[in-house]
Amino acid sequence: MVRSALAVGVSGVALVLAGCGGGDSTPATVQQQVATKYAEQLGKVGGVDVDEDCIEKEASTLSDAQAQTVLDALESNEKLPAEFKPFTDAVGECLST
Repeated sequence: MVRSALAVGVSGVALVLAGCGGGDSTPATVQQQVATKYAEQLGKVGGVDVDEDCIEKEASTLSDAQAQTVLDALESNEKLPAEFKPFTDAVGECLST
């Protein structure tokens, strides 16, 4: 039940936190950038453990164009299109309390 609730809020939490700083190094692929950005932002949520390897695995399933759409949304606080719900649900499964 808790994991389900976290999955629903993953994209919203990530978008709210999107304006909160970033790392100094840029990962090699846009999928890695998505994984890093999600992990950084979700890691700032108190009481939530983030499985970074899981997030990276899920991000690796995105095409370059899809990953760029996710990254752009994270960086601009825009909502992701409905077609990304399976991805955000999968990222939600990478979280535990």
